[in-house]
Amino acid sequence: MSELKPTLEQYLRAKRSDKTALSITHLGKLRDGWESDNYRVTVEHGDPKTRADWVWRVYSGAGSEAKATREFTAMQKLRAAGYPVPEVILLETADSPVKRPFILMEYIQGEAMWDLLDQAPADRGARLVDQFCRLFVQLHDLDWKQFDNSLPGSEPFFFIDRWLAEARGVLQGIPEFDGSPFLEWAASRRELFACSHP
Repeated sequence: MSELKPTLEQYLRAKRSDKTALSITHLGKLRDGWESDNYRVTVEHGDPKTRADWVWRVYSGAGSEAKATREFTAMQKLRAAGYPVPEVILLETADSPVKRPFILMEYIQGEAMWDLLDQAPADRGARLVDQFCRLFVQLHDLDWKQFDNSLPGSEPFFFIDRWLAEARGVLQGIPEFDGSPFLEWAASRRELFACSHP
């Protein structure tokens, strides 16, 4: 990891010229995410010195550029809508100094919810689950059109029809598996899958 610090520091100095005298004072590994390596980066910049903690999320796997772009864009839109997500600072897909796409985002001090639930008394655990559920409801109450205006708002069968077409296409590529009974079952009950609110 020692070689990552000067590499990232040089990159950030060039990319973030608005942050004068930028230096990385700490770079430490966090838990890995889904197809990503995550690091906590502490930077100092300016005069007088300003300190900030960021998460450097480096993506891997198939479609990693698209995943990084999708996550960065979604978090920007969620934050603009007032939903409590970390601020995203930078997206890099083309000129990455580590040859993998990444995003930089605000570091939020805390613990993973599952770790807290394992150690929390029952009443505290119930409050945490309640808070999580409230956040989930708040997320789903957002107007979906501000996140994806390519979806038709007035076609209740758009999602089931798209799914059925995709499933038929996938199953054509697996001739040893006959999924037609399931697809016929789902297609005959298409009305049950109407979705007036994506």
